[in-house]
Amino acid sequence: MDFDKLIEPYNENGRTLALQINWLLKQGIPQPSVDYAISLVYKKLEDGVPFADGNALDQELRRVAKEHYGADLETQMKKRIDEIGNNLDSAWNKLNKAKKLWEVLRGRA
Repeated sequence: MDFDKLIEPYNENGRTLALQINWLLKQGIPQPSVDYAISLVYKKLEDGVPFADGNALDQELRRVAKEHYGADLETQMKKRIDEIGNNLDSAWNKLNKAKKLWEVLRGRA
């Protein structure tokens, strides 16, 4: 994929792929999500999908990167919640009936 050739119609104001990457990273988007967005959006360009201008291209990159990052965060959070749930269930199951009752009375369970 020739990125320089693909960005050529949108290079107003000196727009380059390197500047787009830096801009996305400054938005707080991690590198894997930036890489994913670059791959997906530039593949669209390669397939002939046009954008209105360079700003529209930038906004599409940002939208795709944020969606990818959000989906990644959601997956990580679900995994962590499952781990915590398993740990809590394990600790609870180790308690005898008297200790369980005591925890309930103290408002911890």
